[in-house]
Amino acid sequence: MCAVGLLSPALVLSPRWLQWIAPVLPLLLSLPGVRHYAIDKTSDIADARARADSPSYRQLPVRAVGQVLLLQAAVRRILPRVKQPVVVIHSRQDHTCPLTNVEILTRSLSGPVHPVILDDSYHVLSVDVDKERAGRELALFVEKTVSVGAACHAR
Repeated sequence: MCAVGLLSPALVLSPRWLQWIAPVLPLLLSLPGVRHYAIDKTSDIADARARADSPSYRQLPVRAVGQVLLLQAAVRRILPRVKQPVVVIHSRQDHTCPLTNVEILTRSLSGPVHPVILDDSYHVLSVDVDKERAGRELALFVEKTVSVGAACHAR
């Protein structure tokens, strides 16, 4: 792999308390009366038409949230092993994954990181207000990386 493109990476979620419940989720789920579904907020898309056209979960299984938290921890541990160029496209208004994710990646990755911060979208960048800009930024990054990374392809 010669490069990595990330849209709204989810190394941490906006509700910070979630990271503290990961170790006790199996115990919580075994207790009588504990709900196995967490209520999700509305879709995290700023564009009203795209939001109406994009289905989203109204409820998330608690067990699935626990698995995401475990995956996040595992990914954070191996970030320093990534030496490839990375573009991180993220929105300032993302309600699902805070901008802190960009800082974590910039600090943790071993290769060059090119952050692109958008102002008008929420979490689902591929269908939201800034989708064209996100696409252009990703295409430009790939174009630059491919032209610079000819040695990567020769391996």
